[in-house]
Amino acid sequence: MKWLSVTDVSDQLDIPAETIRRYINRHFAHLQVKKISKSYFIADNGLDTLLKIRELYRDGKQEDEVAASLDRIGVPINMEEIQVGNELGPQLNLRLNMLASMLMSIDERLKAHEEFRSTVVEDLDVIKTNVGILKTELGTTTSNINTELDKMNATIFDSQKNLNDKLDVALSRIETYGQRKSSWLKRIWNR
Repeated sequence: MKWLSVTDVSDQLDIPAETIRRYINRHFAHLQVKKISKSYFIADNGLDTLLKIRELYRDGKQEDEVAASLDRIGVPINMEEIQVGNELGPQLNLRLNMLASMLMSIDERLKAHEEFRSTVVEDLDVIKTNVGILKTELGTTTSNINTELDKMNATIFDSQKNLNDKLDVALSRIETYGQRKSSWLKRIWNR
């Protein structure tokens, strides 16, 4: 594996160095990065991932959506970058916050329109996978981590049930409305 400086990557990909540093800060878990003094170096096998991140941002995706998309397409998470001591490490907190914001985003999308149901299921699968990965990789750490992950897992399942219940109510209302409209049209037509 060859390590490239941010400047080298910037020249190769024609992406500004500041943008690459921002991608490193936001998506460190999906990139192999090492820091020597004040300089970042990126593994040469991560160039395709950087291009995919750029493409996702150009498509209008937000930070959590980009991370979810990277998970969905199979970009591996670099667990070596997550360092956990006696308390939850800042990288793990960032990951957990990202998962929580994804759950809130899922709830808003379902309320807005029912056609997002397939996206909700996909996002929940990604969240469950990430929680499973975190539990597996961090299974030997403090009980605070396990407790926090169990709460997240319970929230996911409760949220999914709540979302499915809301969708069932919405579909029932749509069906009832369609029957009323059909009945009303028949009465007018038969006059």
